[in-house]
Amino acid sequence: MVESLYALLVKLGYTHPLHPPLTHVPLGMVIGAFVFGTLALWRKHSQLALTARHCVIFALCGFFPTVLLGLADWQHFYQGAMLFEIKAKLALAAVLLAVLLTSVALSRGSDPGSSRGVLGTYALSLVLAGALG
Repeated sequence: MVESLYALLVKLGYTHPLHPPLTHVPLGMVIGAFVFGTLALWRKHSQLALTARHCVIFALCGFFPTVLLGLADWQHFYQGAMLFEIKAKLALAAVLLAVLLTSVALSRGSDPGSSRGVLGTYALSLVLAGALG
């Protein structure tokens, strides 16, 4: 089924991997969560903290299609070869998922994102996103 999608795209003139353009959604939202979380803590502004939480939730929404298309690209372009880079990306993606879920759980409540612990998860997400890139 995946090969038929790539065959259709080739007929339409698109020969590039599908995964890279989609990575901008979760990675951009991770950056946004860190920026808004930092501003929320610095300015003591609960609406900015809520925006940071929404960024993390949106990052989670984009995470799964990005990973699925990454796996499809890996199968199509690399025939599933277990390269070191692939193993590292799979491990980092799993850790990023855990950190994003932790961020959402910690940012629940009346003043989401106002603690240093939540900001720490946003920072760790940022580091992981950079490592994945």
